[in-house]
Amino acid sequence: MPSLSLAVLAASLGLASPGEVAVWQFEHGLDGFSRAGGSGQVLHETAHPLQGAGSLRLVLAQRASELRVVSPEFPVEPWNLYRIRVRQAGDLGTDLRLDVEFHGPAGWQPGSTFREPCGAIFGAGPRCDRARLALILTVPGQALGRSALIDEIRIQQQEPMIKTKSPNLLWDGGFELDQGDMTYWVTKPKVMAARPERPREGQRCLHVEADRTYLVFPSIPVQAGRLYRFRVWVRGSGVVWPGLHKLAPSDWDSMRVDTAQRVGWAPPTAAEIKLTHDWHPVEIIAPCESRRIVWFQPYLTFSGGQVDLDDAQMNSLDNSE
Repeated sequence: MPSLSLAVLAASLGLASPGEVAVWQFEHGLDGFSRAGGSGQVLHETAHPLQGAGSLRLVLAQRASELRVVSPEFPVEPWNLYRIRVRQAGDLGTDLRLDVEFHGPAGWQPGSTFREPCGAIFGAGPRCDRARLALILTVPGQALGRSALIDEIRIQQQEPMIKTKSPNLLWDGGFELDQGDMTYWVTKPKVMAARPERPREGQRCLHVEADRTYLVFPSIPVQAGRLYRFRVWVRGSGVVWPGLHKLAPSDWDSMRVDTAQRVGWAPPTAAEIKLTHDWHPVEIIAPCESRRIVWFQPYLTFSGGQVDLDDAQMNSLDNSE
């Protein structure tokens, strides 16, 4: 399906502002929103809408874990930040998450969003020109109901991202000295140490043995409006999943990393990556959408035996990427 131009979509939707690339108000129906996963109903609510003549109602089925609904696709420009504004209300105990997905060679892939009280901010990467929203309704515990209302979704282009390439922001990413500030979550690895056996480059690589663990890299200071890439070379047996937490200090006076809280998350672009005996890169690209975000903390979920890591890098990117 060809990409829609901003002008064509703006004209078809009757947008109020030149900077808005999509608006859905659900006055006459579902506006193209449809169920894409989970179990439940997607309804046009006219009896008790949040605003105007209609709203979008999501109803999670009994005993279902989630209901996933996607929007029609809309155009975005690479290297730009966008803000999502939305009116929503849910039954007490429900959780409605708003995500963004981008279309690429492998189909629709999850993007990164920074949540705000009335919406979210997301950034379109170098080769992103089509996006869609994903609404995920869950009931994580006891609740008074299983539905949520959504109305007046507005997506507005904010500003271009800064295109500046940086040197490697990870100190000793080649593990030439020792394992550095590398740590783990949940389960302590059986072995975790810098070793000289067949590194990709240099004199050492990090060797880990574990049935399952989360390998956590040091927290790295970042700047708002820039696009970052975390990359590490891996080999071994088992599988890995890359991820990246976006952190903010819980106490802005002390700015301590050890008491930081997660305010955003960049999902992996693949469900899992199978390790082999040859070195190959694992990477994740994510924007820093807000000045609220101070650090990125990359990690690898690892399962299956042993893994070697080498040449870890975190860089802000320029237009050549």
